[in-house]
Amino acid sequence: MVLAEAQLAPITIESLSIRADISGAMAETTVKMVFYNPNSRRLEGNLQFPLAPGQQITAFALDINGAMRPAVPVAKDKGRQVFEAIERRRVDPGLLEVTQGNNFKLRVYPIAPRATRTVELTYAEPMTRRASQWVYRLPMGYGKVGSLDLQVTFNGDRVAPTAGSVGAG
Repeated sequence: MVLAEAQLAPITIESLSIRADISGAMAETTVKMVFYNPNSRRLEGNLQFPLAPGQQITAFALDINGAMRPAVPVAKDKGRQVFEAIERRRVDPGLLEVTQGNNFKLRVYPIAPRATRTVELTYAEPMTRRASQWVYRLPMGYGKVGSLDLQVTFNGDRVAPTAGSVGAG
């Protein structure tokens, strides 16, 4: 998380839950992130993260009043305008932007004092082969995480793919 004010404690990822479903040469990964604001005032959270080449985001949801609400895709400029207009009214916007290449910036507002917000991202990718095995790539450039839950399900293959990770840089 990136903070605009250096004197504040950074927002942390309290928990990270990753579920991957692999079928043949395709993988779909859902990442659920719970952010925690340890400060005494509400903040906007900003998270920058990369995806590996070929990985594409297919869904994005944000918790609003205790329920996960799916996002609606809009053009980049319109998304920023809507986010900032909603933010000024102190409601619950979330914005997921493509920054450069396959890098993304996630903005969430508000994250209340000493409270959490949950974001869920789903992305899909065609897997590649290494020799005779499929290779599943899992980006893990999230920084420090409180707890991690990882579940990988293989559908229809008798041989599990090779697992690897892609760092933040």
